[in-house]
Amino acid sequence: GCEAVVKLLVERDDVEADSKDNNGRTPLSWAVEKGHKAVVKLLVERDDVKADSKDNDGRTPLSWAAAYGHEAVVRLLVEREDVEADSKDWYDQTPLSWAAEGEHEAVVKLLRESAGLPVRTPPNTF
Repeated sequence: GCEAVVKLLVERDDVEADSKDNNGRTPLSWAVEKGHKAVVKLLVERDDVKADSKDNDGRTPLSWAAAYGHEAVVRLLVEREDVEADSKDWYDQTPLSWAAEGEHEAVVKLLRESAGLPVRTPPNTF
């Protein structure tokens, strides 16, 4: 979450900004999970960072952001052409299903709109 430190690191030629840990998670994946929009923006602006990379469980940065309800980060990612908004992970879940499971209503609405799905309101009951 330390934007200044990340900026210093990604400006170096000897730093691999898209490296993966033992779980297949990248710095971008960790930044989106924590909701650090400024750091996410720094990373996705790089040519060597894949914004839609999958970890060992098949989860993408978007699925992590959706699961934790980070609306600003989700918006940043779905606006990119290189991010598949409805990709499925090894659990057969999509970012939308992760957001719904976490009851993140604003993120659910955003993902539905980005996929071109109608956002319905429940019918009135009397």
